[in-house]
Amino acid sequence: MISETCSSVSFDETLSWRDLWKDILPSKQKSCFKRSNRKSEESRKFFAKLGVQSSSTGSCYYEIGNTKVVAAISGPRECQRNELTYVTIGYISCHVTFANFAYPSKRISTDACMNLESIIEDALSSVVCLTRYPASSIDVFVVIIDDDGAVLPSALTAASLALIDASIDCYDVLIGSSILIADDIMIVDPTKAEETQLENTADSCSILNIGYLPNFNQIAAFLQTGSCSPSKVADALQKSISCIPDMHATIRFFVAQYKNNKNS
Repeated sequence: MISETCSSVSFDETLSWRDLWKDILPSKQKSCFKRSNRKSEESRKFFAKLGVQSSSTGSCYYEIGNTKVVAAISGPRECQRNELTYVTIGYISCHVTFANFAYPSKRISTDACMNLESIIEDALSSVVCLTRYPASSIDVFVVIIDDDGAVLPSALTAASLALIDASIDCYDVLIGSSILIADDIMIVDPTKAEETQLENTADSCSILNIGYLPNFNQIAAFLQTGSCSPSKVADALQKSISCIPDMHATIRFFVAQYKNNKNS
């Protein structure tokens, strides 16, 4: 009797184990995400001020939404004896720190800071004309004052503007941007609250951070967290880049205004 009963039961071999047990396994409650204050392809309002630290060669305060970053430049300085590997060209040395009140509830690991430093160094090395600074080091100091999303893009933009304030020869200005992909939703410049909400409600979630050179139409930095299909990544990159021309125009206004006030 048992064998006859079992033989009468059929299974669809094309179904995954999650489909077979979907009535038993806990599933995430999907919600219809919609921004209340801006469109999905719209970034937050930002502000930049150059020359905020007189003791450094160049500096910049950058704020986008509630994310606040300060970058300062020291140098170019002559390389030390143990750094003479870089004789023909100069090099970038980055140091990232988080303010104690940036994350009141947790402590940022040293590895997280080192990862940011490595990405910023590589990105700025493609922006600065290092051949004009042989056997020299340019130190970049970045302090994260407050993190409400898009820390890496903000740090890249602030560091690039600080280099401009320091009169370091650069090929282009580096502008950072980020986009979040959650299932079929794509939102530019997500906040921490939006990241948390979509991570808890979406089946798959990924964040792309880029550093873009608008005059050369090139990506100098790219960091992806989470998994996503290549087609969605390509669409997200185009959507993230589409908001940079407006940011570039505003940044050029900030720089021109600062230069005029400095020369007057």
